[in-house]
Amino acid sequence: MKITSGLPTTLIILCMIK
Repeated sequence: MKITSGLPTTLIILCMIK
């Protein structure tokens, strides 16, 4: 996984996948 700017969207997506 690559976090470009550590945007909050990535955290939301990860939570949704989880």
